[in-house]
Amino acid sequence: MQTVVIVLGLFLLFLSFRIALPLALGLAVVIFALIEGSLPIDVVWQTFFTSFDSFTLLAVPFFMLAGDFMAAGGISKRLVRLANAYLGTLTGSLGIVTVVCCMFFAAVSGSAPATAATIGALLVPAMVAENYEKSFATSLTACAGALGPIIPPSILFIVFGTITEQSVSALFLAGIGPGALIGVILCFYVYFVSKKKGFGNKHEVASKQEKREALKEASWSLILPVIILGSIYSGIATPTEAAVVACVYALFVGIYINKDLKWKDIPHIFVTTACTTGYCLVSLGAAAAFAKLLTMNSIPIILADWITSMTDSRIVILLLINVILLIAGCFIEPIPAITIFAPLMMPLATAVGVDPVHFGCVMVLNLTLGMCTPPVGVNLFVSAGMAQIPVHSMFKWLFPCLACMVLALLIVTFVPVLSTGLPGLLN
Repeated sequence: MQTVVIVLGLFLLFLSFRIALPLALGLAVVIFALIEGSLPIDVVWQTFFTSFDSFTLLAVPFFMLAGDFMAAGGISKRLVRLANAYLGTLTGSLGIVTVVCCMFFAAVSGSAPATAATIGALLVPAMVAENYEKSFATSLTACAGALGPIIPPSILFIVFGTITEQSVSALFLAGIGPGALIGVILCFYVYFVSKKKGFGNKHEVASKQEKREALKEASWSLILPVIILGSIYSGIATPTEAAVVACVYALFVGIYINKDLKWKDIPHIFVTTACTTGYCLVSLGAAAAFAKLLTMNSIPIILADWITSMTDSRIVILLLINVILLIAGCFIEPIPAITIFAPLMMPLATAVGVDPVHFGCVMVLNLTLGMCTPPVGVNLFVSAGMAQIPVHSMFKWLFPCLACMVLALLIVTFVPVLSTGLPGLLN
């Protein structure tokens, strides 16, 4: 355990000097390896680069690129119109539409910040115009946007599956139930808050013609998740191959069907995707080196033995894992957090009989919550920046939204069939 304390101490020291997280973690591992000597420096560099050597991991940049193509290609406007046509008469309809649109867009992008930014740019101003408090609209968008990494295709599930050697297809299926549960709970929350506070205006019932037109406009966008998931589960394509198909399809729809995406926009989209992917991969490499250090010092086994010696209660251990991951998610971004904690906690979870796919779902849900919490929650800052309000002004409505998501997390944790049911059915 002394190894963990020293490396984490160095890591926190570098973070205090405002060094970027991947560099801070990498420096901590390199300095420890040079001083202590249990991990040869050659192994550090080798682990850093070989962590990228995965065909499955290639799906990450391609899904990011597909999401960027769809964001620029007008998918969000069409999803909003479709959801409004069918849900516009409900109490708190625009808030519910926000949640539903985030669920739809999550099934395309796989990214929480992209979902929050794209849907929020359209619906936060619209909600404010309909008498919703801006802080409520912004907090709801930040939390609903977190569905991006939960509902498949999910970049975080790809990373988890690569690290733990679990089936990415099974993890994708496992995310459907929890994602839908969070969406439903948030919709009920919006309904009751809107009814109590008088948020939103009454809308006229959309005609059958308007509903047909909205569905027709959005149909090309709605087909994309079917293509991605259908090709994976039918065995036609791997997740990586499906991601490439998604890019081509998204580009075609954006340019030739929706006509919102222009050829001149593509170089900028490539640069944006490359920058995001580069940051993710550097984070992954640094965290992989840290995980190697832990493994060589038998830290996962020591931790599992230490906790199981205190209690063998599955409920207590799962609660403890949730608390650790929730705290970690507040300070560490999801991809490096998965790379650090998955090898550390997987032996502990499996020791008490937790299915690896179920554990993956619980881990991703926990770390996704961290994207909506201070001090480093990226969704929080994306949404606040988009709405041009200070982050602290969101706290009034942010924490109730987070409470809804924690409720969903606890249900998923202790009702494993929500995440293992669909993969088991497919098998």
